Amino acid sequence: MRPPVELLDFLKREDLYLIATHRSPDGDAIGSAVALALILDALGKQAAVFCQDAVPEQYRFLPESSRVHTPDTIAAAGIVLEECGNLVLVDCNDLHRVTRDEDLQRRFGYRNAVVIDHHATPAPFGTLRWIEPEAAATGMMILAIADALGMRLTPAAAMNLYAAIVVDTGNFRFENTSADVLYAAARLAEAGANPTLVCREFYESWSASRLALFGRFLGTLDMRGAVAVAVVTRQMLDETGTVPDDTETFVEFLKINRDADVAMLIRELEPDHYKISLRAKGTVDVAAIARQFGGGGHRNAAGCEVRGTLDSVRQRVLAQITK
Repeated sequence: MRPPVELLDFLKREDLYLIATHRSPDGDAIGSAVALALILDALGKQAAVFCQDAVPEQYRFLPESSRVHTPDTIAAAGIVLEECGNLVLVDCNDLHRVTRDEDLQRRFGYRNAVVIDHHATPAPFGTLRWIEPEAAATGMMILAIADALGMRLTPAAAMNLYAAIVVDTGNFRFENTSADVLYAAARLAEAGANPTLVCREFYESWSASRLALFGRFLGTLDMRGAVAVAVVTRQMLDETGTVPDDTETFVEFLKINRDADVAMLIRELEPDHYKISLRAKGTVDVAAIARQFGGGGHRNAAGCEVRGTLDSVRQRVLAQITK
């Protein structure tokens, strides 16, 4: 995998960058964005990282994760969005994925807009776009950039990239775990990443409240043919003292059911507004299903938001899956 020459020239040429990633960030988004900032630091550049939402608790152990700024902290960091000049979107391909706040979108002042992403869902945004749908994680693309620039990764950058790859390969369980992915993981461990710490923080550090939420989540499990469906409501979050970030990876557990070809998590955002997370382990293209509702993602992992009552949302998405 080779980054475009134009992208490498851009990263060498400019001096000030604003790296932005998608709202509700996951480990690939955080790890890739922070690692790119660290690579630009090593090149003698100035790079800030922006996300509409704060870094989820489970990712705050990552080195330099504190440099990810939200709309509330960006000004205190001396960053003026209107003067960002060079905007780099990482792990997303459109400003609507960064924020739905149109006023905030208009504040991004840039003459260059670059996209570095591995999602296949099309979007026209960007003056320079590098999209690699076959890449297991955007972290793999950032590693390729470091290689192409001849950069030696710091342990902090290696840790962030390792975490990015772990998240998007399901700890090397998903079908996108190739020989290249395993080789990259070995290289990153050699460069200073700590695989044991990443695994412990991601999979062995749940709070009692998160475990309580997980129990309630499993209690909603409903098999609809080969589709495993479960729900998380706002009431469940309130009663267990948890937050939406605590539901990350829940949908993956639905795939444990050997009779399930598709897993669907329905999480209530607000009354009559739900976030749908879809996973597949068969031939179903869940990205195509998500696109029917304005979302997107990968063939085996995708998501969208749907408005309506819980029953109507469930039935509408199931109808698309059964097609």
